[in-house]
Amino acid sequence: MKFELLIRLGNEAMQTTQDIGWVLFNVGTELTNLSYAERPLGPSDQVSVTLRDKNGNTVGAWSVTV
Repeated sequence: MKFELLIRLGNEAMQTTQDIGWVLFNVGTELTNLSYAERPLGPSDQVSVTLRDKNGNTVGAWSVTV
């Protein structure tokens, strides 16, 4: 299995390390709160989630794949 994270920088709300931290904090919160967060991941747990900046613009994604 593989965890991938992509964050695109450059738009108005994604220019500082604080902006990156805000997105990463949200990713961490989301991963921690998944319904299967406390058990090992399996092939049926493949997921892909769009990342958004503070303005609601798409700036990337994270995914778990086989």
